[in-house]
Amino acid sequence: MDSYHKYIFLVPLIALLSIAQNKYTEPDYYRAGLAALKEKSMDEAAKCFEKSIYEYNDALSYYELAKIYLERGSFVQRAKALRLLKKGVYRDPESLEIRMAYAKLLEDFSKFSAIDQYEYIITRDSTNSTARLRLATIREKDFDEYYKSYRDMEGVLLAPLSEYALEDFREAEFQYLKALEFDPENKDLLLALSRLYQRSDSLDAAIKYLHQLSKVDPASNEAHLYLGLCYNLTQEYEKAHKEFGKAIALMTFEEKNDFTLNSVIELIEPVFEGIDEINNPQYVNNVINAYWQMSDPLFKKGINERLLEHYTRVAYANLHYSVPDMGIEGWKTDRGKTVLRYGIPRERKRLRPSKTEWGVSMKTEIWNYDDMFFAFTDQFSSGNYAYSAPTGEKSRFKSQYGGDSHTYAQNLLNIRHQDYRPPFYGEKLDLEYDIPQFRNIKNGKITDMVFTYSYEAHDSTVSRYDSLQNHLWSLEIFDNYFTNVFSAEQTANPDDVKVRKIDEYNLYQSTTLVSLAPDSGYLSFKIFRSNDKGFSTIIQPMRISEFSSDKLLVSDIIFASELSNNKFEYSLTRGDISLNPVSSQLLEKDGNLYIYYEIYNLSKNAGHLTDFKIDLNIHEAEGDGVFEGIGSLVNDALSILGGGSETSFNFSSQYQTVEQNPQMYLQLDLSELAADDYVLEIEIVDNNTGEINRSKIDFRLF
Repeated sequence: MDSYHKYIFLVPLIALLSIAQNKYTEPDYYRAGLAALKEKSMDEAAKCFEKSIYEYNDALSYYELAKIYLERGSFVQRAKALRLLKKGVYRDPESLEIRMAYAKLLEDFSKFSAIDQYEYIITRDSTNSTARLRLATIREKDFDEYYKSYRDMEGVLLAPLSEYALEDFREAEFQYLKALEFDPENKDLLLALSRLYQRSDSLDAAIKYLHQLSKVDPASNEAHLYLGLCYNLTQEYEKAHKEFGKAIALMTFEEKNDFTLNSVIELIEPVFEGIDEINNPQYVNNVINAYWQMSDPLFKKGINERLLEHYTRVAYANLHYSVPDMGIEGWKTDRGKTVLRYGIPRERKRLRPSKTEWGVSMKTEIWNYDDMFFAFTDQFSSGNYAYSAPTGEKSRFKSQYGGDSHTYAQNLLNIRHQDYRPPFYGEKLDLEYDIPQFRNIKNGKITDMVFTYSYEAHDSTVSRYDSLQNHLWSLEIFDNYFTNVFSAEQTANPDDVKVRKIDEYNLYQSTTLVSLAPDSGYLSFKIFRSNDKGFSTIIQPMRISEFSSDKLLVSDIIFASELSNNKFEYSLTRGDISLNPVSSQLLEKDGNLYIYYEIYNLSKNAGHLTDFKIDLNIHEAEGDGVFEGIGSLVNDALSILGGGSETSFNFSSQYQTVEQNPQMYLQLDLSELAADDYVLEIEIVDNNTGEINRSKIDFRLF
């Protein structure tokens, strides 16, 4: 009996010993997989881990095989990796390394499950800064998604979601700060926390942690870049200037080229057409340098606030609107380009997507500037918002904005390629101007340009004589190679100040004469009113006309509120005639009004007289009318032109003079015309030779 029981006992013991011996004598598949990984033999490593899982069902093999699938990158492989990591966590629930990898991958598949995993890791290891960083990042994304967001309640009202966004902000902030307690020199944490504060407009807090980041990592261009952004937004321009300089110095060649060159080309292309196709780097650099010189705000030497604003806009766009999954930098998106041109919007609303009986209302952002609206839709939920455009009647996806922002944005480039309001200035002055051109009386190879500008002035600005002394202006002209050929900067002389009234408006106006050789180039005009910080800036292409030809020529036309044969009586003198120019866009139909222009190179007949005809026509501008900004100058015998219809009139007259280059002026009575936009055209016919030439100007009647 005893021997029988001994026999029964020995059989399983021998079997167990055999199994144990096989486990250590057969190949260790997990270690073999690690060795294959070391040799970069990924397929061999995968086979080893698969065998290890089959034989031993061990958590580490699930983990390593999942990492191989993740390296392959496709959605199918990532889904396989997710299943493997889930099994790895099940096999070894206490492995925080495997659980961390599982949680990170879950972010792409199930955000809330990822949050649960990170929170579990933190309960097991409260010092795990990586888990806290990942958890805070998710909360930050939710904050950014719901910040200034609204849900359309069936078109009746908009329900704000700010309360939810605030919860996400507080949770993200808590996790970032907690993680920093355990890992105070973590560069990713410092950058992420500063980014959270910047996005929530807590700029002082953002600056604090960006400074800490710059000490931990002096080579971080992002620390200096976003410090420049924050300092510019808080109007600390000298600090912003220094930080942007440091950031650019630390950028790679490609980063620097994109930041300081490509973004500027995108901005200025509507003004310098074709600049993006020019292959001469030096010429492109000259254009960019001239543009920043032309754009530099008035009377602030050493620091170009407009350039700082550009850098701020690029950095802001990259911070807020980049689409990493698609490899798109923020300033290259439609939202980013809008910020690049017109700045950070005064107000932004994001309307949440919804499903209705008419289809899907796409996630839509509506941006409000003072006098502009833009809308963007995220049709594919990719984060890459595009300008909103009308959809077809049968389309299932519809914007929550009724307008066509795509067409609007494209058309706007033609009349306003950028907008900039220096924050240290006051109101933006509504500036109107003309630049009529003539032949210089003493030197026919030189062209005289009469720059006349007007703007509405409040009573407080013009009521006191001494306040006009604080009126500052700057005028610069660049040739086609972007060399500065004219520069003037001065305080307006009170003796030259003219204040006239149109209805309830007081208008300040001034005239400056510039004489230059004919050329093509660009004009920059800046005005600054010291007593209330009012300002305005003009940058535009211009062509300086040539009047040295022997052919029949006509100058531009200029409008004047006063005109006299007494020299130097008014602000502009041409020969023995003086006049007071006024803007062609600010004309009173019931006030005194003259036009002035000059004719050059009329021929003489056998009696040594010129013989010519003038046809003058005024008609309504087609469509909106295009103010060309180039005026013209004016008439011979003081005449009264009146009557006509409510929309147009014509005037024709024959002249004979001894002057080959007569000065022409004419008083107009436009009281019969309705307030509207018009075009004045003058045609000169030399009866001796049959030559014809013309001049015209757009104008607006009040």
